[in-house]
Amino acid sequence: MRNDHLGKYLNDFESLIDTPFMSLDKIEWWLLKHSDAQKQIIAYQESKYTSFEHEDGSISRFPPLKEVLTESELKFLNLYSELETISEFHRSESSFEKELHIYREIKHSPSDVKDWVAKHEVLATQDYAYFLVDYLDYDVNAKHLNVNIYRIKEFELYIDHEDFKYTVEFLTLFNDLFYTQHVLPESIAKIRAEMDSLPFYDEELDEE
Repeated sequence: MRNDHLGKYLNDFESLIDTPFMSLDKIEWWLLKHSDAQKQIIAYQESKYTSFEHEDGSISRFPPLKEVLTESELKFLNLYSELETISEFHRSESSFEKELHIYREIKHSPSDVKDWVAKHEVLATQDYAYFLVDYLDYDVNAKHLNVNIYRIKEFELYIDHEDFKYTVEFLTLFNDLFYTQHVLPESIAKIRAEMDSLPFYDEELDEE
């Protein structure tokens, strides 16, 4: 499968960046419009995998040793993947807004705050662990979210901060309560114990 329109798809996306930042509405529109192309490229890529059947009947699949996709296809997939990821993150925006409202109602109760942090520990420390670093660590005065797209250097993509207003506020609050105020000291102790067990862990990092 080869798609002669991929260059046009990339140009179409670049043409949508007509302001200092891009809205989620435009991103969602582009993802929907080109979802079939993305599926076709992935299907073609997977068709080149080699299957190996083990003695127990299980099957392992291995990618080809040589890249089978063109540079345009790789660029397209990287762009689609990054935009799809940010789109998935955005689906929690309304939930974060509700949780912030709940926090404001219980913030004067230490026990309730501890329960609130415990409720969101897995989500914030795993699913969203690198969100702020990945999208807002490009400048000390960062405002809009910056999306870095591997293999594509032709344009810079910034997403309107308002689209992730509650996500950023929620994660900033959680990180302060969890990592700075140590509302869940047992969890911090567990993290430190796991880090201490790593052969490459340097205790000086912990002191910083």
